[in-house]
Amino acid sequence: MDEAGRAERLGDLLREVPKRGAQPTHDANGSVLVINSQQIHADQIDTESCSYTTSDLVALKRNKGRIKKYDVFLNSTGYVTIGRCQAWLEDAEAIVYSQVTILRPKEQLDPVFLAVLLNSRLGHLQTERTWTGSSGQIELRREAIEDFKVLVAPLKAQHVIRADIEAAHSARSEAKRLWLKATRAMETSILGEDR
Repeated sequence: MDEAGRAERLGDLLREVPKRGAQPTHDANGSVLVINSQQIHADQIDTESCSYTTSDLVALKRNKGRIKKYDVFLNSTGYVTIGRCQAWLEDAEAIVYSQVTILRPKEQLDPVFLAVLLNSRLGHLQTERTWTGSSGQIELRREAIEDFKVLVAPLKAQHVIRADIEAAHSARSEAKRLWLKATRAMETSILGEDR
């Protein structure tokens, strides 16, 4: 095997067929995050702007779109967002919208590495080559996603990339915590608000 790895068909590297999310029923009092395609970016998932639903409402739809930690989300529709990809690194309960495809790779393909790979130029070229439809109604069909060619690098190399991405994710979370702490301190000291 080449030191860089080998190219394989993505569908052969998944534990189950790619599945689209759901069209959720929203409930502002719920605790289940609802993630849409606009919240999935090349560098992070914007959980700040997510709406919510409840576990009961998700169960009514047979848990369609329910995700697990380290699932990979691939935006499958929409001219601006199509092809953007992220691995779910949170411990929070969540579901994804129907415009998002859920990928669950086998052990030889790290999910965080897969998301980085699909966000690379190689991933974007395959998206551009395989989407169907016209203007705002384009989509990536399941069969096209399964036929993507992905590089299966040695696991050690995949894990180095995963460690870097998880470190960036942790740093972003810590920066957000510190920003909120500073904002609260300012409000308390300058505005006299006790929060």
